[in-house]
Amino acid sequence: MNREKLLRQATSGEDRLLLSRLADKAVKAEGTSSVSWSSFLDPRQQNLVEAAFNSAWSDSGMTMRFEGGYEGAERNIAGFMPDVEWDLEDEAPLRLLALRKGGAGFAGDLSHRDYLGALMGLGIKREMIGDILVSAEGAKIVVLADMASFIMMQLDKVGSERVEVSEANLDALEAPERKEREIRGTVMSLRLDAVASLAFSVSRTRMADWIRAEKVTLNWEVQESPAKPVREGDILSIRGKGRALLESLGGVSRKGRTGVVIKRLI
Repeated sequence: MNREKLLRQATSGEDRLLLSRLADKAVKAEGTSSVSWSSFLDPRQQNLVEAAFNSAWSDSGMTMRFEGGYEGAERNIAGFMPDVEWDLEDEAPLRLLALRKGGAGFAGDLSHRDYLGALMGLGIKREMIGDILVSAEGAKIVVLADMASFIMMQLDKVGSERVEVSEANLDALEAPERKEREIRGTVMSLRLDAVASLAFSVSRTRMADWIRAEKVTLNWEVQESPAKPVREGDILSIRGKGRALLESLGGVSRKGRTGVVIKRLI
């Protein structure tokens, strides 16, 4: 494995540290002829790791795969193993926890942020937690196996509401049905502030303020410049507001405005 070639894929100190840790995982897998798993990676990190793997490890005799507990998971762990057939004993070290909201006296809905905040309030790092699937009854949360017992023993409240935590069958977990709303319109330019203001129905000035306040991500990377270019297929997220996909571009009008089709995830 060409470690230096791998680390050259990083564009920041944080990314270099991530790739260095994963290189250690690959070396361990190679030395022990067994699978070695990372902690959870967000989609931007997965793209970085996959690109680095293809560049530096493709001829190293190593294989890699992502696992998040169900098909289409957003947050995944990466597994590394010598180029042999993966064995069933090498299943990802993941568990599924079911959190059920406490019965009588329940005051209101709990959000993704509420559940995540409660877990991190226990001192759990974000990379130990996978997808959080919220429903009317509560939430299902994919976690690293060695965190499951701790969470079941320690977590009894989310916000001010009591919750019951139990282990559920991960094999039965299915991707949630995502509700989408299509938005068609035009923008003066494919700047982040222009596209995001259309997607989230706020003024361009307010959106620019949110961007400068580091509340907006583009392809899971925090942006600080309202002028950042947006391309077809890019995903925009705003803290506490949701997510949108720039699905396609249309023609340019006589006034120079570009047609866009946006899918807003509800």
